[in-house]
Amino acid sequence: MYNFSYYSPTRVEFGADKENQIGTYLKPFKVKKLLIVYASERVKENHTLARIEQSLEQAGIAYVEFGGLEFNSDLTKVQAAVALAKKEQVDGVLAVGGSTVLDYAKVIALGAVNELDFMAYADSEEKQEPSQALPIFAVMTLTTKGSLMNNFALIAGGSTTIKCTFTNELIIPSLAIINPALQATTPLHILTRNAVVSIVMSLESYLTADDHPQLTDNLVETNIKAIMRTVEALHQDPTDLRAHSEYAWANVLAGNGSTSFGIGDRSFPVIMLALALSEYQDLTLEQSLAITLPAWMSWWKDYKTSQFERFALEFFSEESPEAAIELLCMWFEKFSYPTKLPELSEADFEKLIDCCTEYAHNWGLEEIYSRENIREIFLKGVKA
Repeated sequence: MYNFSYYSPTRVEFGADKENQIGTYLKPFKVKKLLIVYASERVKENHTLARIEQSLEQAGIAYVEFGGLEFNSDLTKVQAAVALAKKEQVDGVLAVGGSTVLDYAKVIALGAVNELDFMAYADSEEKQEPSQALPIFAVMTLTTKGSLMNNFALIAGGSTTIKCTFTNELIIPSLAIINPALQATTPLHILTRNAVVSIVMSLESYLTADDHPQLTDNLVETNIKAIMRTVEALHQDPTDLRAHSEYAWANVLAGNGSTSFGIGDRSFPVIMLALALSEYQDLTLEQSLAITLPAWMSWWKDYKTSQFERFALEFFSEESPEAAIELLCMWFEKFSYPTKLPELSEADFEKLIDCCTEYAHNWGLEEIYSRENIREIFLKGVKA
């Protein structure tokens, strides 16, 4: 195994009704007043927020609410949440919802206690390093991307064409509560959407790394198969709490570093290409991932022959990587995720290639992902 560092200060409480004890879990952190952020009103309608607030009140912790932080929330809404946190002098941020609202909470935690506007701390060549952040806590109604245990946040600025990332150890949550029963209130199409993200995140490391410890490969394979199996089970029975439990934790493992321990150098070309595609086309990130993953795999398989042969055998009991990629496409399409590019004119196709080439340069991947190679990848994503 390659040398690696792993830092995880997050306390995770997993199980039924754990959110009802949040006041007790927060006592060691000595918070006095929280900014509670959430996305939809569903957390009020199903009384999740009321139960959380009752526990906070019993523990003597004050709070103020800020709702409506959906994925494409305008950045002015984030600024308003930061302003509220400063005005109310909160000493912690509590996210109630999925990974999207948690990512916003992370950014708010940075903006509330540093002098510069929160966008100054976004990943870029001009990025400023924050000196501090408010402690971050979460009650997860849906887990994906490993946000509850990692140092990363992705927000969209009121448009699918503006996406900002933040990376800093200061934004790793201190406490995360997962009650799988809360996930059962989430619409199935959202559960499936998150499965697509977790599968891609895991396969990128699995298929790009220079070296693969047997242990880590086994973890990746088991985890992805668990996600696929439980998504299928939940489409059959959305109330299956056993499936919800496994699905929730598998999504955490896909993004908290557990499935990349000790591997060699890896890269994230599929996410890069998908971000460019979603910027150029009116597609969500998940829709773009379902298109770019198989196109990229069809191109990349000749560079990592043995690993793709393992992928084919372990995931689909196939000897041929091509057959396995086709079966993966069928799995995505079964859940209404097309795996081919929308029809584009020749001029629009070239503009897409230009956009992706710029992304490759910005991500430092232009040596492998030249303009010509990017064109080859997307040609494999064109409908026959």
